[in-house]
Amino acid sequence: MKFVSAVFLSLGLSATPVYAECLLGDEPTIPDGATSSYDDMIAAKGEVDAYMAVSNDFLSCLESENEAAIDGMDKDAAAEMTAAMAEKHNAAVEMQEKVAGAFNQAIRDYKAANPQ
Repeated sequence: MKFVSAVFLSLGLSATPVYAECLLGDEPTIPDGATSSYDDMIAAKGEVDAYMAVSNDFLSCLESENEAAIDGMDKDAAAEMTAAMAEKHNAAVEMQEKVAGAFNQAIRDYKAANPQ
């Protein structure tokens, strides 16, 4: 089990697979809303939406892969595996919140710089 723990600790939250099928895409670049054009903001929205969809797929994949991985494990090993996957899940959710917050701020900045 130490080997599995070491593998999980070495995995990052980039486009690196956590398991064979679980991939988390790269965080989108959020434009500066105060200086960006409308078209730049629309393009960024598309990138943010795509990132959120990919990261939601990643979260679902983590759950499925964890359930499959712990099947047949002893209680302690399964708890350790589940805890490691929970850390990956929480980190991915924090990234989603960070991206959403940054994009929402960019929208506020755009609206402030371009009043109607």
